[in-house]
Amino acid sequence: MRLTVFNGSPRSEDSNSKTLLDHFLKGFCETMGHSYELFYLKQTDEIDNHCRKFQEAENIIIAFLLYFDSMPALVKNFIERHYCSY
Repeated sequence: MRLTVFNGSPRSEDSNSKTLLDHFLKGFCETMGHSYELFYLKQTDEIDNHCRKFQEAENIIIAFLLYFDSMPALVKNFIERHYCSY
């Protein structure tokens, strides 16, 4: 199984989302044939590439933590950008 993962945390590589994803992906890859591709939505200069990868993906995880009962602006922007490209 191929998994496409998007980290939507504004703190990117230093985030709690990254820590949780590391543990999840380690377990995920223990099964033979499982692999993943990880993208950081904080890299806004690559948003078009992220949207393309989203459209090509078979299985998707978007990871972010809720601090104020709302998703981060990076995730909202990504979703809006993705749906506006149709």
